[in-house]
Amino acid sequence: MIRPIRQNYRENTRLFNKIKCQFICILGGNVVIEHVGSTAIPKMSGKNIIDILIGVPTISEIKKVAQKIDKAGYFRGRHNPSGEYIFFASRNTETGSGDTHIHLTAQNTERYDDFLALKKYLLDRPSVAKKYSDLKRNITKTAGNDRQKYKLLKNDYIDELLKSARKYYEKVSK
Repeated sequence: MIRPIRQNYRENTRLFNKIKCQFICILGGNVVIEHVGSTAIPKMSGKNIIDILIGVPTISEIKKVAQKIDKAGYFRGRHNPSGEYIFFASRNTETGSGDTHIHLTAQNTERYDDFLALKKYLLDRPSVAKKYSDLKRNITKTAGNDRQKYKLLKNDYIDELLKSARKYYEKVSK
């Protein structure tokens, strides 16, 4: 069963920093590496998967960086396997780091900014993060073990949350 839990923010931050150091060695200093997703938000519930945003300076650099991530033991997901965004995942058996999701995209793209906007919005609005956590727990009761159903049931809320986050991020980033 998918069970969002209240995550250990300190432990997740420690784990992110460890993985970030590994990626700096693997990818070099020409990328931006950010902790995103629910594990980057204190007191947020989630599936305890470390989400990492890797931003490259230009879209043309994605393929080269993706090959390095492949060699590091991460596998590509079905979400846009090539192009301007590539999703990777791992399990402890592949990387020794636990479940990790990598979101590779170019900096200064809408997708890149969306990850950062949502993080900033939830960090600055703990009541919204709590509401989102509560929603995830309620959805799991309906979705059971079906991850696709879980995602589908969250989609409308995520769309509205992202609209609010974009407006907020635009305002605070000026």
